[in-house]
Amino acid sequence: MKNINAIAFLSLGLFLGSCGPKIHSQAKKLSELPPEIKENPVILQSDSSSVATSEVFVGVVRKTALERDLSNLDEFSNNINKYVFTIKNAKAEWEGKAVQCLNQRAEDATVLEKKVVNGEVSIELDASKYLKTTYECRLVGENPFPQYKLQKGFIVDKEITMTELLGVNNGKYDVGPVIIKSSGKLFIRDSNYSLNTPLLLVMSSNEHNPEITTFKQDELTAPENSSGLSGGVLTINAQQAFGDILSVNMFGQNGGAQTLVPPTPAAPGPVGTCASITRYYPTTGKTGGISVGYPVTTYAEPSKGNDAFPGVQGFPGTNGGASGAFILRVNLEYTLKDIVFHSAGGKKGLGGKGGDPSSPGAGGDCPTGTGPSGNTASPGANGQNGIDGIIHLSSVTNLKDGQYFASNGQ
Repeated sequence: MKNINAIAFLSLGLFLGSCGPKIHSQAKKLSELPPEIKENPVILQSDSSSVATSEVFVGVVRKTALERDLSNLDEFSNNINKYVFTIKNAKAEWEGKAVQCLNQRAEDATVLEKKVVNGEVSIELDASKYLKTTYECRLVGENPFPQYKLQKGFIVDKEITMTELLGVNNGKYDVGPVIIKSSGKLFIRDSNYSLNTPLLLVMSSNEHNPEITTFKQDELTAPENSSGLSGGVLTINAQQAFGDILSVNMFGQNGGAQTLVPPTPAAPGPVGTCASITRYYPTTGKTGGISVGYPVTTYAEPSKGNDAFPGVQGFPGTNGGASGAFILRVNLEYTLKDIVFHSAGGKKGLGGKGGDPSSPGAGGDCPTGTGPSGNTASPGANGQNGIDGIIHLSSVTNLKDGQYFASNGQ
């Protein structure tokens, strides 16, 4: 049985004719690689392992190895999460014994098949239930065989988010092979993932290239009054990466519309009562020998009301989210035809509408009439616009050939 890492998947001209692999024309020499890349090469777990004990030899491999010409791709895809434990030097009495495999959650694993042939026990497991699981198998009544960690592989053949694909939010994970088909579209959505994989396979068609992007079409603009989210970061550390053309579209989320409006100020208070003067004038007659005057009250002109208060300036616009980034580091062989980058920060939101002015104050109320209202005021100015999202660099590093390319997607 072949191991996925035991064969040379790639030759330099695979898929490419005479073109050769491409990481754009601005590739840098290994001596120019960023120090953190040179000093921390990608080290990944193998898809196979073996342990020899005093009694038996135990090995585990993926059930199907991918042929370099992809002639068995369908079979490989169907068996991408099926592993086979092989125990050599098996005892004759093992043939009739049942097998049990448990994961670290003490749950029974799905044992697809068990065979005992010529002193060799083969146990086929389905490792698709969990992202990364340690399995321990035993024959009933016997000591357990050594434990193995099996990485789940993934086939992206539809629109799907990283959270839906992996079943987890954010983080660093060892996974099995990752195959992105022409119909596949992978959304990062403001998350941060780092995947270690033995194989990244990209498969285009005449009509479509597979795509890694940030947000779905109906998510490209944030909700009202909310700033846009960052596109997120997806890092893939691959032993091997090969195939066709991969489209990478890193877009930040646009800021949502600013719909909040400041409250309207209260109207100014009244101007107060009218001033008055009362004078007494003598009468022409007398009553009881005493002069009696009669009052005459005069009023000042009614006062004009207080001026209205101006409206308050509108709320600031929302900010656009940062673009997000895709980072690919390949440890052994890189023969992707090309990666086409497009990046943009989210667009800023416009400032909100200014608040309405208050009503003017009413004029003074006098017996002789009412004074004019105060002057009206202007609405508040619109709020300041938000800020466009920044663009993060995406990059491809081919460690074997010392190539490095960074793109802002412009």
